[in-house]
Amino acid sequence: MPNDLNKNTELYKNINKQLGNLAQTYNNIAASIVAGMRERFSEYVQDIQKTFHEKINTELIRKVFLILSEANYAISENTRNVTKLLGEKGWYISLDMPLSSLVKIVSENSESDKDDLDEIMSEYFREHSQSIIDNIALNFPNRGKVLRSAFKAHNNGDYDLSIPVFLAQADGICYEIIGIQLYGRKKGKPKTEKYVEKLSADTFMTALLEPFRTPLPISASKCDRNEINDYLNRHAVLHGEYSDYGIEINSLKSMSLLNYIAQVLLKAKEKQKNVA
Repeated sequence: MPNDLNKNTELYKNINKQLGNLAQTYNNIAASIVAGMRERFSEYVQDIQKTFHEKINTELIRKVFLILSEANYAISENTRNVTKLLGEKGWYISLDMPLSSLVKIVSENSESDKDDLDEIMSEYFREHSQSIIDNIALNFPNRGKVLRSAFKAHNNGDYDLSIPVFLAQADGICYEIIGIQLYGRKKGKPKTEKYVEKLSADTFMTALLEPFRTPLPISASKCDRNEINDYLNRHAVLHGEYSDYGIEINSLKSMSLLNYIAQVLLKAKEKQKNVA
C-alpha cells in the first residue's frame, strides 16, 4: 500500500507539473496548423487516455483529459478551417510544410490579402517541387514516367503541358487509393464526401480531408464557374474551355493538389490498416 501511495503521489506531482504548462501548450498548439504536429498531438492524447482510463479515476485526471480533449478539438477545427480556406483559393496543404509558412497563411488570411497568400504558397512549392515529384513517383512507380515528364515541362515553363497532367494524375491517384473520382459531384456535393464519412471517428483525419467534402473551384460545374473564373478548374482545362491557364501559379496549384492527394490519402489508408 505505501508503495502504491508513493507511486500515486509521484504521478500527481507529474500531472500538476504538466498542468502548470498546459495552458500555454494549449494556446501554442491551437494556434499552430502544422499537420504533422496536429496528428502527433492527437495520437498522444489518445495514448494517454488509453493508458490511464482503466487505472485512475480522479477529478484531477478528468480535468486533464478535458483540457486535452478541448485542445485536440481546437486543433482539428483549425486544420479544417485552413484546408478549406486554401482549397477555396486553389491551394492544398502539404504535410511537410513548416510552422512558419502555415502561421503566415493564417495571419495573411486575417488581413484578407490573397496576393500574399499566393506568394507564400508559391514560394513553398517552388522550393520543394523536386522532392514532391520524387516522393510521389516513389510511392506510385507506375506513374513515375508521366510525372517526371510533367515536372520537366513545369521546369521549362511549359505550364500548358504540366497543368493537365498534374490534374489528371491527381484524379488517377485518388481513384487508385479509394475508388472514387476526385472531381466528381453528386447533387452539388463532392462524391469523395462519402469516403470522409467512413473516417468520422478520426476527427483530425476528417479535418485534414475537409476539401474532400467541400465544393471547391477546382471541381466546380459549368454554371458555378461563371462566379469563380479567377480560379483553376479541372473541367475547363481538360475539356478545352480555357486556353489561357498556362501560368506558373496554376502549375504550382496543380502540383499542390497532386501532392495533397498522394500524401493525405496514403496517410488515411495507413491509419485504416492500423485500425483494422
